[in-house]
Amino acid sequence: IQDVPGEWLDLGPVLGEAYYLALSSQNAESPGVVGKAIDSLNIRFQDFVDRCYWQMFSLSGTRRPLVVNRVLEYMRAQPERRKALIVIDGMNTWQWHLISKALEEEGLLAKTGAVFSFLPSITAWSRQALFRGAKPDLAVGTEVEKKVFFEYWSSRGYTENEIAYTRFGTLNRLDISDLPNAEVIGAVCTDLDDLMHGALMGNAQLFQDTDTWIRESKIVSMIRELQARGFRCYITSDHGNIEA
Repeated sequence: IQDVPGEWLDLGPVLGEAYYLALSSQNAESPGVVGKAIDSLNIRFQDFVDRCYWQMFSLSGTRRPLVVNRVLEYMRAQPERRKALIVIDGMNTWQWHLISKALEEEGLLAKTGAVFSFLPSITAWSRQALFRGAKPDLAVGTEVEKKVFFEYWSSRGYTENEIAYTRFGTLNRLDISDLPNAEVIGAVCTDLDDLMHGALMGNAQLFQDTDTWIRESKIVSMIRELQARGFRCYITSDHGNIEA
Protein backbone atom coordinates (compact mmCIF):
# COMPACT_ATOMS: atom_id res chain seq x y z
CA ILE A 1 0.00 0.00 0.00
CA GLN A 2 1.38 3.37 -1.04
CA ASP A 3 0.31 6.90 -0.16
CA VAL A 4 -2.94 6.66 -2.11
CA PRO A 5 -5.99 7.58 0.04
CA GLY A 6 -8.33 5.24 -1.82
CA GLU A 7 -6.13 2.23 -1.08
CA TRP A 8 -6.30 2.90 2.65
CA LEU A 9 -10.06 3.40 2.45
CA ASP A 10 -10.43 0.10 0.58
CA LEU A 11 -8.47 -1.62 3.34
CA GLY A 12 -10.76 -0.34 6.10
CA PRO A 13 -13.79 -2.57 5.36
CA VAL A 14 -11.48 -5.57 4.90
CA LEU A 15 -10.04 -5.03 8.37
CA GLY A 16 -13.56 -4.62 9.71
CA GLU A 17 -14.65 -7.95 8.24
CA ALA A 18 -11.50 -9.65 9.56
CA TYR A 19 -12.13 -8.39 13.07
CA TYR A 20 -15.82 -9.35 12.80
CA LEU A 21 -14.79 -12.90 11.89
CA ALA A 22 -12.29 -12.97 14.76
CA LEU A 23 -14.91 -11.85 17.28
CA SER A 24 -17.38 -14.40 15.85
CA SER A 25 -14.84 -17.21 16.13
CA GLN A 26 -14.82 -19.78 18.91
CA ASN A 27 -11.05 -19.36 19.04
CA ALA A 28 -10.34 -16.90 21.86
CA GLU A 29 -6.94 -16.06 20.36
CA SER A 30 -8.31 -14.84 17.02
CA PRO A 31 -9.02 -11.20 18.04
CA GLY A 32 -5.49 -10.87 19.36
CA VAL A 33 -3.99 -12.18 16.11
CA VAL A 34 -6.00 -9.75 13.99
CA GLY A 35 -5.29 -6.96 16.48
CA LYS A 36 -1.53 -7.43 16.07
CA ALA A 37 -1.87 -7.20 12.29
CA ILE A 38 -3.87 -3.99 12.65
CA ASP A 39 -1.29 -2.55 15.06
CA SER A 40 1.41 -3.20 12.47
CA LEU A 41 -0.60 -1.54 9.71
CA ASN A 42 -1.30 1.42 11.98
CA ILE A 43 2.39 2.30 12.10
CA ARG A 44 2.42 2.66 8.33
CA PHE A 45 -0.99 4.36 8.35
CA GLN A 46 0.15 7.04 10.79
CA ASP A 47 3.05 7.82 8.47
CA PHE A 48 0.53 8.26 5.63
CA VAL A 49 -1.61 10.56 7.80
CA ASP A 50 1.38 12.70 8.80
CA ARG A 51 2.38 13.32 5.20
CA CYS A 52 -0.83 13.14 3.17
CA TYR A 53 -3.96 13.71 5.25
CA TRP A 54 -4.47 17.45 4.80
CA GLN A 55 -3.94 17.26 1.04
CA MET A 56 -7.23 15.37 0.67
CA PHE A 57 -9.40 18.34 1.62
CA SER A 58 -8.90 19.92 -1.81
CA LEU A 59 -10.21 16.82 -3.63
CA SER A 60 -13.80 16.64 -4.88
CA GLY A 61 -16.20 14.21 -3.21
CA THR A 62 -18.58 13.94 -6.16
CA ARG A 63 -17.47 10.46 -7.15
CA ARG A 64 -16.05 9.33 -3.82
CA PRO A 65 -15.79 11.31 -0.57
CA LEU A 66 -12.39 10.85 1.04
CA VAL A 67 -13.10 12.92 4.17
CA VAL A 68 -16.38 13.33 6.08
CA ASN A 69 -16.80 16.96 5.07
CA ARG A 70 -17.32 15.76 1.46
CA VAL A 71 -20.16 13.33 2.22
CA LEU A 72 -22.92 15.87 1.52
CA GLU A 73 -21.25 16.73 -1.78
CA TYR A 74 -21.35 13.04 -2.71
CA MET A 75 -25.02 12.77 -1.72
CA ARG A 76 -25.88 15.86 -3.74
CA ALA A 77 -24.28 14.34 -6.86
CA GLN A 78 -26.64 11.33 -6.78
CA PRO A 79 -29.82 11.57 -8.88
CA GLU A 80 -32.48 10.83 -6.25
CA ARG A 81 -34.05 13.95 -4.76
CA ARG A 82 -34.98 12.21 -1.49
CA LYS A 83 -31.88 11.55 0.58
CA ALA A 84 -31.36 10.39 4.18
CA LEU A 85 -28.04 10.76 6.01
CA ILE A 86 -27.94 8.37 8.98
CA VAL A 87 -25.00 9.10 11.29
CA ILE A 88 -24.18 6.45 13.89
CA ASP A 89 -21.83 8.11 16.35
CA GLY A 90 -18.66 6.12 17.09
CA MET A 91 -19.41 3.14 14.82
CA ASN A 92 -16.33 1.24 13.69
CA THR A 93 -15.86 -0.98 10.65
CA TRP A 94 -16.63 -4.34 12.27
CA GLN A 95 -19.80 -2.90 13.81
CA TRP A 96 -20.86 -1.74 10.35
CA HIS A 97 -20.22 -5.30 9.12
CA LEU A 98 -22.74 -6.54 11.70
CA ILE A 99 -25.29 -3.96 10.55
CA SER A 100 -24.76 -4.65 6.85
CA LYS A 101 -25.28 -8.38 7.44
CA ALA A 102 -28.55 -7.61 9.26
CA LEU A 103 -29.65 -5.49 6.29
CA GLU A 104 -28.67 -8.21 3.84
CA GLU A 105 -30.67 -10.82 5.75
CA GLU A 106 -33.75 -8.63 5.17
CA GLY A 107 -33.03 -8.17 1.46
CA LEU A 108 -31.54 -4.68 1.80
CA LEU A 109 -28.18 -4.64 0.05
CA ALA A 110 -25.64 -1.98 1.01
CA LYS A 111 -22.63 -0.78 -0.92
CA THR A 112 -19.79 -0.54 1.61
CA GLY A 113 -16.96 1.96 1.55
CA ALA A 114 -14.95 4.01 4.01
CA VAL A 115 -14.18 7.66 4.66
CA PHE A 116 -11.64 9.51 6.80
CA SER A 117 -12.89 11.38 9.85
CA PHE A 118 -11.84 14.93 10.57
CA LEU A 119 -8.74 15.05 12.77
CA PRO A 120 -8.73 15.15 15.72
CA SER A 121 -11.67 12.81 15.33
CA ILE A 122 -13.78 13.97 18.26
CA THR A 123 -17.55 14.12 17.80
CA ALA A 124 -17.72 17.89 18.23
CA TRP A 125 -15.67 18.51 15.10
CA SER A 126 -15.96 15.43 12.91
CA ARG A 127 -19.76 15.23 13.10
CA GLN A 128 -20.02 18.96 12.58
CA ALA A 129 -17.88 18.55 9.43
CA LEU A 130 -20.37 15.93 8.19
CA PHE A 131 -23.40 18.17 8.60
CA ARG A 132 -21.67 21.34 7.50
CA GLY A 133 -20.28 19.85 4.32
CA ALA A 134 -17.06 21.74 5.00
CA LYS A 135 -14.27 21.94 7.54
CA PRO A 136 -15.76 22.53 11.00
CA ASP A 137 -15.71 25.72 12.99
CA LEU A 138 -13.38 24.71 15.83
CA ALA A 139 -14.94 27.29 18.15
CA VAL A 140 -18.26 25.41 18.25
CA GLY A 141 -19.44 21.81 18.44
CA THR A 142 -22.43 19.59 17.73
CA GLU A 143 -24.91 22.28 18.81
CA VAL A 144 -24.67 23.87 15.35
CA GLU A 145 -25.09 20.74 13.22
CA LYS A 146 -28.83 21.20 12.64
CA LYS A 147 -28.31 24.83 11.63
CA VAL A 148 -25.45 24.10 9.22
CA PHE A 149 -27.28 21.09 7.74
CA PHE A 150 -30.27 23.32 6.93
CA GLU A 151 -27.97 26.00 5.50
CA TYR A 152 -26.20 23.51 3.22
CA TRP A 153 -29.35 22.06 1.65
CA SER A 154 -31.35 25.29 1.52
CA SER A 155 -28.52 26.79 -0.52
CA ARG A 156 -28.83 23.81 -2.90
CA GLY A 157 -32.49 24.26 -3.82
CA TYR A 158 -34.42 22.64 -0.96
CA THR A 159 -36.97 24.69 0.96
CA GLU A 160 -36.77 24.82 4.75
CA ASN A 161 -39.80 22.57 5.27
CA GLU A 162 -38.21 19.94 2.99
CA ILE A 163 -35.18 19.60 5.30
CA ALA A 164 -35.31 17.62 8.54
CA TYR A 165 -32.80 16.97 11.30
CA THR A 166 -33.61 14.45 14.01
CA ARG A 167 -32.15 12.01 16.53
CA PHE A 168 -33.10 8.38 17.08
CA GLY A 169 -32.17 5.37 19.17
CA THR A 170 -33.59 2.47 21.12
CA LEU A 171 -35.55 4.85 23.37
CA ASN A 172 -36.76 7.19 20.61
CA ARG A 173 -37.16 5.36 17.32
CA LEU A 174 -37.41 7.37 14.14
CA ASP A 175 -40.98 7.62 12.86
CA ILE A 176 -40.96 8.77 9.25
CA SER A 177 -44.59 9.82 9.50
CA ASP A 178 -43.45 12.62 11.85
CA LEU A 179 -41.57 14.14 8.88
CA PRO A 180 -44.30 14.33 6.22
CA ASN A 181 -42.70 17.03 4.06
CA ALA A 182 -39.07 15.94 4.32
CA GLU A 183 -37.07 15.48 1.14
CA VAL A 184 -33.64 15.37 2.81
CA ILE A 185 -33.12 14.01 6.32
CA GLY A 186 -30.18 14.09 8.70
CA ALA A 187 -30.54 11.59 11.57
CA VAL A 188 -28.10 11.01 14.44
CA CYS A 189 -27.87 8.00 16.76
CA THR A 190 -25.47 8.02 19.73
CA ASP A 191 -26.31 4.55 21.10
CA LEU A 192 -23.19 2.75 19.83
CA ASP A 193 -20.93 5.50 21.16
CA ASP A 194 -22.60 5.15 24.57
CA LEU A 195 -22.19 1.37 24.46
CA MET A 196 -18.53 1.70 23.51
CA HIS A 197 -17.78 3.97 26.46
CA GLY A 198 -19.51 1.56 28.80
CA ALA A 199 -17.90 -1.65 27.50
CA LEU A 200 -15.81 -2.66 30.51
CA MET A 201 -15.06 -6.07 28.99
CA GLY A 202 -13.69 -4.68 25.74
CA ASN A 203 -14.65 -5.64 22.20
CA ALA A 204 -16.02 -9.05 23.16
CA GLN A 205 -18.74 -7.30 25.18
CA LEU A 206 -19.20 -4.57 22.57
CA PHE A 207 -19.74 -7.23 19.89
CA GLN A 208 -22.67 -8.71 21.83
CA ASP A 209 -24.01 -5.26 22.73
CA THR A 210 -23.92 -4.17 19.07
CA ASP A 211 -25.82 -7.28 17.97
CA THR A 212 -28.47 -6.58 20.62
CA TRP A 213 -28.66 -2.91 19.62
CA ILE A 214 -29.35 -3.79 15.98
CA ARG A 215 -32.44 -5.72 17.07
CA GLU A 216 -33.64 -3.31 19.77
CA SER A 217 -33.17 -0.12 17.73
CA LYS A 218 -35.16 -1.53 14.79
CA ILE A 219 -32.67 0.19 12.50
CA VAL A 220 -33.28 -2.31 9.68
CA SER A 221 -37.03 -1.60 9.75
CA MET A 222 -36.30 2.14 9.80
CA ILE A 223 -34.14 1.91 6.69
CA ARG A 224 -36.73 -0.25 4.94
CA GLU A 225 -39.39 2.38 5.65
CA LEU A 226 -37.16 5.17 4.35
CA GLN A 227 -36.53 3.23 1.14
CA ALA A 228 -40.25 2.52 0.76
CA ARG A 229 -40.85 6.27 0.86
CA GLY A 230 -38.32 6.89 -1.89
CA PHE A 231 -35.26 7.87 0.16
CA ARG A 232 -31.76 6.79 -0.74
CA CYS A 233 -30.00 6.08 2.56
CA TYR A 234 -26.40 6.99 3.35
CA ILE A 235 -25.18 5.43 6.59
CA THR A 236 -21.93 6.58 8.11
CA SER A 237 -20.12 7.35 11.32
CA ASP A 238 -18.54 10.61 12.37
CA HIS A 239 -15.58 8.70 13.82
CA GLY A 240 -14.82 5.09 14.63
CA ASN A 241 -13.53 3.50 17.82
CA ILE A 242 -10.66 1.32 18.92
CA GLU A 243 -10.19 -0.79 22.02
CA ALA A 244 -8.10 0.99 24.65
